[in-house]
Amino acid sequence: MFVRNAALATMLLVLALLFTSAAAGAPAKTPTSPKGPTNLRITASGPTSVSLAWDAATGGNSTNWWYCVQSGGAGCFRVNPPQTTFTHPSLWPGTTYTFTVITVDSNGHRSAPSNAVTYTTPPDTTPPTAPELRTTSVFPTRVGLSWTASVDNRTQVSYTLLVDGSPYFGGFIGYRSIVIPYLAPSSTHVFKVVARDSFGNASESNVLTVPTPPATEGVRERRARQHSDRQRRGHRVLLGIGPEHDRRPCDRHVGERVSVQQRGHLRLLARRSRRPPSRRPPAG
Repeated sequence: MFVRNAALATMLLVLALLFTSAAAGAPAKTPTSPKGPTNLRITASGPTSVSLAWDAATGGNSTNWWYCVQSGGAGCFRVNPPQTTFTHPSLWPGTTYTFTVITVDSNGHRSAPSNAVTYTTPPDTTPPTAPELRTTSVFPTRVGLSWTASVDNRTQVSYTLLVDGSPYFGGFIGYRSIVIPYLAPSSTHVFKVVARDSFGNASESNVLTVPTPPATEGVRERRARQHSDRQRRGHRVLLGIGPEHDRRPCDRHVGERVSVQQRGHLRLLARRSRRPPSRRPPAG
């Protein structure tokens, strides 16, 4: 009995080894991706988008694959089967695009591309909103300006400032205020801002005509002149010249602050200035 069981166990072990060797020697099947899709076509289009559709891919034994929508033979927008449609957003205005579709599996195998379709987006003709220009300060030799932001439907907006019809600066993005220096007092200047998008569409602001006021003396100049006037009036009081209405209370206070020695010196100068010149006989 024991011998019979041992022989049966040995036979089963041999058969298992034979089946294992046969399975290991059989070649493994390589997964293959399906053939490329066909009949790629445009089903809808707009100013910035296009919709595509294609016939489903066939063949292959891979179970992990997907569609890859390419533009210009590059990039990849993944579409998982069984879906066979795709809408490409955010197309640039006035640009031609060429689309194809391929299949890709998890091992990186790619099929041949489908037929190509071409689509050209219409150009952008919409200008940005017009800015509103205003003054922030006006001085004899300078003028401060600011304007509201312009908004475009596609791109950023650049600004050009015109001063008296000539560009003062242009093509700046983000700047919406400036001070125009070195203007002449009592002069008139015309200001305007032009907003422009990346496609050349432009809009203009309102026109500002700004006169500059006449020149006025500054604080330092005014204080220096007042100080000089006070000194001059004080000297006139000490020397005893000038009309009586020049002797104001402020003049008296100025005179009081002058020392006795200074008064005597000033009176001496006054007498010498009134003395007629001496006539000396000619020599010899």
